[in-house]
Amino acid sequence: MTESVHRESLDEENRRFVPDEVYETIEEAAQTIGFLIACYTHSQGPLVYPVLLKAGIYRLCPSGSL
Repeated sequence: MTESVHRESLDEENRRFVPDEVYETIEEAAQTIGFLIACYTHSQGPLVYPVLLKAGIYRLCPSGSL
């Protein structure tokens, strides 16, 4: 999984639109994956999920606000 997250993050569109999700090394991708997995072992966050409001419009909401 780490290798695919790293590889996909290097895409030019990813660099352009979500530069904070570009992982220059496999180690950086692994650290981020580990952090995100750890966040979901308890309910303190950051638990944020995308919500489709209508075609083409998205909103990020904390999980408890739905």
